Amino acid sequence: MRTIILSIMVFLLISCGETEEQKNKRVSDCIDRNLDSQVSMGEESCRRDPVFTKCGLEYANTASGLCASNMKSKTYNEQVESCKATVKSNAYSYEMQTDIIKMCQ
Repeated sequence: MRTIILSIMVFLLISCGETEEQKNKRVSDCIDRNLDSQVSMGEESCRRDPVFTKCGLEYANTASGLCASNMKSKTYNEQVESCKATVKSNAYSYEMQTDIIKMCQ
């Protein structure tokens, strides 16, 4: 009997689904987690290889000797900071946010 009542309660909870407020919070949390993760992974990549990371993000489909040359003329710390700025602008780009929103819905 107890199992039947518990099963009915679980069924009712599941069948009710999430409210609009719950859905909005879930999607918002998902977006925040994904953006944070994108930026965190990108910044780690910048610390490991700032030239390749920055130039790869800026010139994804073409090799850019100019980008690499400009980056190599900077100190390592300047390279990392420049790379991190590119990572952040890329993570918050319209295209990236659109992809993340689609994934989270």
